[in-house]
Amino acid sequence: MRRWLIVFTSLLMVFVLAACGGGGGNGGGSGQADQLARGQEVYTAECAECHDQGVGPDVTSASAPFLTDFANAQELFSFTHDNMPMDAPGSLTDDQYYDVVAHMLQSAGVLPADTVVGPDTAAGITFGQ
Repeated sequence: MRRWLIVFTSLLMVFVLAACGGGGGNGGGSGQADQLARGQEVYTAECAECHDQGVGPDVTSASAPFLTDFANAQELFSFTHDNMPMDAPGSLTDDQYYDVVAHMLQSAGVLPADTVVGPDTAAGITFGQ
């Protein structure tokens, strides 16, 4: 009886994870809309206090300085990861940094359609310079 319960519970977990997008990478959801929603949430919680108040540059417009300061989304991710939030650099997960970068790119009008920003795609998302 116990073995059956373990098997049943394991299968149930597999089905639940599959229904939720696998449970790994970029917070569980796999589409661009999911990533953008998470990115907006992270931005609001961790970035807006400075960037929307003029302490930091505007990073959510077509004139965002990252468009000319960096060649691609991987460079933007690396800078953001290493320097933000200003009071706790590197304190977010890599997925959270990729999510907020996706939000910034979308807000600036440079995120390609149906693209999820991550370690396999960020270098190919070019802009600026």
